[in-house]
Amino acid sequence: MKRLMKYIFISSLIVLFDGCSTKPSQAVKPKVDKTLPTVDLNSLKYISSMSSIALEWHPVNDPRVVGYNIYKARPSKTNKKFIKAGKLKNKNSSHWSDKRLLPNTTYLYSISTVSKDGYESKSTLPFETKTQKTFTSVPFVVAISQLAGQTKVMWKPHINEAVNYYIIQRKEKKDNSWQKIGEVEGRLSAEYIDTDLDSDTIYYYRVISKTFDDIKSYPSKAVRSKTKKLPKAIKPLKATTSLPRKIIIKWKKPKNLKTIQRYEIYRGFGNTNHLYSSIAKVSKDKDTYTDIVNSDGATRFYKVVAIDNDNQQSTLDVPSLAGKTLSKPLPPVITQAKTGGNFIQIEWKTVDKRAKYFYVYKTKGAIGFLSKPIKIGKINSKILRDKDVVSGETYSYKVQAVDKYGLMSEKSIVTNVKY
Repeated sequence: MKRLMKYIFISSLIVLFDGCSTKPSQAVKPKVDKTLPTVDLNSLKYISSMSSIALEWHPVNDPRVVGYNIYKARPSKTNKKFIKAGKLKNKNSSHWSDKRLLPNTTYLYSISTVSKDGYESKSTLPFETKTQKTFTSVPFVVAISQLAGQTKVMWKPHINEAVNYYIIQRKEKKDNSWQKIGEVEGRLSAEYIDTDLDSDTIYYYRVISKTFDDIKSYPSKAVRSKTKKLPKAIKPLKATTSLPRKIIIKWKKPKNLKTIQRYEIYRGFGNTNHLYSSIAKVSKDKDTYTDIVNSDGATRFYKVVAIDNDNQQSTLDVPSLAGKTLSKPLPPVITQAKTGGNFIQIEWKTVDKRAKYFYVYKTKGAIGFLSKPIKIGKINSKILRDKDVVSGETYSYKVQAVDKYGLMSEKSIVTNVKY
C-alpha cells in the first residue's frame, strides 16, 4: 500500500489525450466533474502475458456515464506522468487490454468515467499490474570452428510455436558488447553462417528467440568458435643469378601438405620490388619454378604463397627474393691491326673468361647508314688473317664474343685499316 500511495493519482496532473490509441497525442486540459461516479477500485482485476495486460472491472450503472478513459504510467520511469492509454465509448464495457508491453515490467493504471458532454470523474487510485517474465531461448547452441573466414552457428528449434524469428548476436572478446549480426526467419530454421571473418580469430555467439508479437527471449548461452588459420608463410630459399634468360626459384615446402592445394608465384612489376602480381600456379608437390625472362642481366623479385583447400592464401607480407638472368659477355678488345703482302691481320684479347668463340664484322669503305658488314666466324682463336682485301681500300673491323649458352657480347670498338 505504501508503494501504491507514492503514485496516488492527482487529477490536476493527468495528461489527457484524444482517441483510443496507446500512442500519446497532444495534451489537453481535463474537464473534471467531481459528482460523476467512479469505478470501484476493489472490482478492478487484471490478467497478463509477457506483452499485454487485460483489465476488468464492474461497469458503472449511472445514466450520466457513457464510457471510460484509461490512463497508464510506468513507475520505473522517473518523472513520468500518467498518459491516456485508451477509451471505451460504452458504459457497459468492462474489459480493456493494453498490448505491446515490455516483459517483466510493472505498469500502473487508473480509470475514470466519462459523461456525454465530455466531462469525466475523478480517476481511481493507481492500480498496479505486472507483465509476465520473458521466456528462455533455445536450449542448445553450437558454433562450428576451423572454417575459412566463417562460423556456422546451429541450434535446436524452439518448442514455443509463437517463436517466428531468431536474432543472432556476436562479440569478439568477452569484454566487448554483443552486436546483432543477423536474423533467421522461421521457428524451425536452425542455422546461421557468419561470413567475412578474420582468420585465426575467436568469436562468441548467442541466440535470442523472438515471437510473432516481437517478444524477445532471454539470450541463449554463449558459444565460442575460432576461424581457420591462414597457411603458413612461404619463405623462398634461393633464386638463380647465372642462367641465361631464365630464373629458377626454390622454396621449402610446409610440413603439413595435406591442407595445401597449390602454390602461387608472385613477381614484382617490371624489375621493381613492388606491385606484385600472380604469374603462375604450381602443384603442391613442387618446390621450384622456372621463370623465362627474355632479357639478359635482368633482375626480378619474387614471392611464393601457399593456397589451402579453402582457397585461403598465406600472407604476402614476407621478404622478397631477388633473382637475375645471366648478363651478356663483355666485348673483346682489338689489340693489333696490321697489313701483310696479301692480307690484313686483326688480333684481340678477351676481357670476359666466358668467351668461347668469336665473330668478326668487316665493312669495306667508310662506315655509314648504308654500310653492310660481313660476318666472319665462328672463330675459335683470337686472330683473323683476312685475305679478301684490295689495295688502296680502307676496311673496318669489330669483334664479338659468344659464351657457351650462345649469349653474344656487344661488338668491340671499331678498328680501321687501310690496305
